[in-house]
Amino acid sequence: MKLSSSLEDYLAEIYRLEEAYGYARISRLARELNVAPATVSKMVKKLEKLGLVERRQYDRRIKLTEKGRGLAMKLLHKHYVVESLFINILGMDPVDAHTLAHYLEHIPDTLLEKIKTRTPCPPKIFTRRGIRLSEVSVDAVCKVIGFSELKSLYDFLSEHGISTGVKFQIRNKTNYYLEVLHEEKTLRIPVHLAKLIHVEVIE
Repeated sequence: MKLSSSLEDYLAEIYRLEEAYGYARISRLARELNVAPATVSKMVKKLEKLGLVERRQYDRRIKLTEKGRGLAMKLLHKHYVVESLFINILGMDPVDAHTLAHYLEHIPDTLLEKIKTRTPCPPKIFTRRGIRLSEVSVDAVCKVIGFSELKSLYDFLSEHGISTGVKFQIRNKTNYYLEVLHEEKTLRIPVHLAKLIHVEVIE
């Protein structure tokens, strides 16, 4: 099935939201894709008609069908290959590589195969090892080992220079944010983002 780049973007983002939260919603899709909720609703209806997503009417949760998940994974494989090229061949920071790879997710299969000859086929970058940053106790020191792949999270990571291997000391926790010591500076991380950062406690 050949889809427009816009519909592919929606499939990929629904996949990422499912990985992070178990499902997608119109409001979250609108935030991640930086578009109006009304635009999201129209696109989701198109995906429904194509049999790629299903939406439960009683709670408005959106999930990929088996067919939609297969197409999303094919698109994300392209993302991972391009990201691997940026990291392993060009030596880019993983967070910057992930952000730039978004622009090349729709490359033709012929170009993809050529890129794969120059860089190893990558595994899925985010794994569920460790624990969520939001679960770490106050005063503990932890090291970042992985992230969910949502754009809102990567924008925050890029802004504050956070990547894998970075260490945090948890200074304070509220219902809305975590206050951490990062590079001798205090940083507040919203709880909804802290839930998407996986760490291992080292002290």
